Amino acid sequence: MKFMNTKRFASTVMAGALALSMAAPAFATGNVVITGTYADIEIEVEVPTTGTAQINPYGLPVTIDKSDRTTVDLVDQKITTQPMSIKNQSSIPLEIGASVTAVPKGDVEIKTGVAGSDKGKQISLELQVAALNDSTLAVATTDRTLEDKLIDKFAADATWASLASTNKGAFPAASKGATTAPTPTAYTGLATVGAATIEGNSITYGPKSIALFRLDGFLNEAPQKADSSADPWATTDGFEATVAFSFKPAAKMNVTIGTITGGTVTASAAKAWEGTEITLTGTPTAPGQTATFTVTETTPAAGQTARTVSVTGGKFIMPDYAVTVTATFA
Repeated sequence: MKFMNTKRFASTVMAGALALSMAAPAFATGNVVITGTYADIEIEVEVPTTGTAQINPYGLPVTIDKSDRTTVDLVDQKITTQPMSIKNQSSIPLEIGASVTAVPKGDVEIKTGVAGSDKGKQISLELQVAALNDSTLAVATTDRTLEDKLIDKFAADATWASLASTNKGAFPAASKGATTAPTPTAYTGLATVGAATIEGNSITYGPKSIALFRLDGFLNEAPQKADSSADPWATTDGFEATVAFSFKPAAKMNVTIGTITGGTVTASAAKAWEGTEITLTGTPTAPGQTATFTVTETTPAAGQTARTVSVTGGKFIMPDYAVTVTATFA
């Protein structure tokens, strides 16, 4: 009997121990080790690897041939650059930055600004980036007419006439005879290119997916030597410029909910890139009412009326500026 009693006791203790063992994980704490490593996420952008420019003291016409056998002239550019473009082939808008530097050739000296007192072969160089907004450029990457359209845009004065100072970047100074480039000067926010539409292996540019860029500058038409004698421009005079572009996702625009009376309003995103569809949801205080939404520009330019964004079925497409949402319930 003692054996049997002892055995039963032992079994009872073991059963209790097993129950406690099974319950233990519910009360235990443990460490989770998470390892993070950098991984490239590619941004697809098409940028030329080389380009050509020429010193053109009088800004004489430089003829560009198009694929359709017509021509256009680049005029009034003392530094005349052949057409070049940046094409965003990613599904998000990108901000363009760049660092610039140049090595002078021949008797050329590069200055950050050429004053009227400079009579020799001093030149200033400036990178200019013009973001385009043209529905005719919303074409597939395989469209053979695209380059001709960009040549026309490149040659048009209107493309460059309204550029802001933020779209330009001066090259650093470099002395005559320098054999190595000076430290590059870096610029951010030169322009923004809009997203492309990607469907499988097909890429279609949007109206804002492409930017043009060129070198511009100033120089003396008839340079002189120190003794004031003529020192004509020679084929050995020139420069070798290097432009290193950088790209990052553009800043998203704010979607602000304004003062709402008679209910509440929520948006599917508080920030969004241009072209993103935003869904608005209105919840009335009084049952049975519905919301009518109004979306307007949050901060219009000085002297301008706030722009209004179309809302259909409680949805709107995010523009390239911050917006404020209001609503009426009825």
